[in-house]
Amino acid sequence: MKTKRLITRILSGALVLLGFTACDDDSEYPPCEYGTPWAAYRVKGNVTDANGNPLENIRVILRHGRNDNPVASVNDTVNTDKEGNYVFEQQDFTGTDMQKVIFDDIDGEAGGGKFKSDSTSLDDMQPVQIEKGDNKWYNGKFEYTVNKQLEKESGE
Repeated sequence: MKTKRLITRILSGALVLLGFTACDDDSEYPPCEYGTPWAAYRVKGNVTDANGNPLENIRVILRHGRNDNPVASVNDTVNTDKEGNYVFEQQDFTGTDMQKVIFDDIDGEAGGGKFKSDSTSLDDMQPVQIEKGDNKWYNGKFEYTVNKQLEKESGE
């Protein structure tokens, strides 16, 4: 009996060292959780020209990370629709404090003229919580609205 208990203790110690724990629902303590807090995010908006007209086919990039090197960061890309709208849906463990939304004209003169590229950082924006979390690892769903008015490039 002592040998079995000793082996159990040695194996338990090895599992703890490897990062595993034993969770038991039969105990007086609540069950253990192992994971990382995460949240769902929506980044949406509208892109217009200086007169308020919607711009279609503007490439919108959601860049993760402060580095502008595309190899060092993960990017999500969508194009605006006929009304100039775009939407990103994502789930993230790190939050959005190091994300930037980049706007690029990809169709040139075809969409009413060539427009200058522009960007907005999500660092200083306050998201709106649109869904509550579960009081465990899920922190809820948050939404950012980033509307952008692009300037036409001057003719050279």
